[in-house]
Amino acid sequence: MPEMCVWVLAGSPVGSVRAAVERLPKPDKIITANGGSALAAQLGLVPDLVIGDLDSADPVLIDKWEACGVEIRRYGHTTKNETDTELAVMAAIEWLHGQDGTIYLFGGIGGRLDHTLANVLLLTHPLLMEVDLRLLDGREELFLAKPGRWTHVAAVQGDLISLLPVGDDVTGITLEGFVYPLSHETLLRGRGRGVSNEIANPDARLRFDGGQLLVVLSHLAD
Repeated sequence: MPEMCVWVLAGSPVGSVRAAVERLPKPDKIITANGGSALAAQLGLVPDLVIGDLDSADPVLIDKWEACGVEIRRYGHTTKNETDTELAVMAAIEWLHGQDGTIYLFGGIGGRLDHTLANVLLLTHPLLMEVDLRLLDGREELFLAKPGRWTHVAAVQGDLISLLPVGDDVTGITLEGFVYPLSHETLLRGRGRGVSNEIANPDARLRFDGGQLLVVLSHLAD
C-alpha cells in the first residue's frame, strides 16, 4: 500500500510556497487550520477539512467551501486548549489511522515567534513519535529524526543542514554523506556543534541511538 500524504495549511506568512509544493507528492487529504484557508485559496486548493476557531479565516470563503460539502470543524476560541495548527495536525493523524504516511505542514513557520516555536515543538508531541511530520517554508524544511533507525536526507549536494538536540543530548550519532561526518558521537543539548553542516552527496543519511534530534534542512535551489 502506498504511503499516505496529508497537507496541513496554517496561517503564518510563507516564503516561496510553490517551490516547496513542487518537491512534494500530491496530497491524499488537505486540511486548513483557520487562516490557512487563504493559503489554500492562493494555491487553488479546496480542502477536505477546515478546522479551528476561524477568527482569521475569510467567512465568505468558508461559507463557499461549506456549501460545496467541505467539512468544517468550528471550535470556541475560549474553550479549546490547542492551537488551530495543533488541532489540524491531530486531525491529520486520525486520517493516517496508523498507516505509514507523511504530514506536510505549510505556514507553521514565520510571523509570530510564539506560534513558530509552538509549531516546532509540536514535533515532539507524543502522538507524533511514530509519525513523520515536516514543517515547510519555501526552501526550509524541519523535521524530528527518529532514534534507532537510519534517516535518509532528501537533499542534493550543497544543501545546508543543521542538527539540534531538542530535550536530551543526542547520543551515538553517525552521519554519512555529509561534508562534516560523525561516527557514534554525542551532540550536547544547548550547544551549536550540529549547526551549518552540508550535504556532500544525495545518499546522505543519519542515525542516532537516543535523544530527540531536530533536523533543519535548507534547500539551496528552488
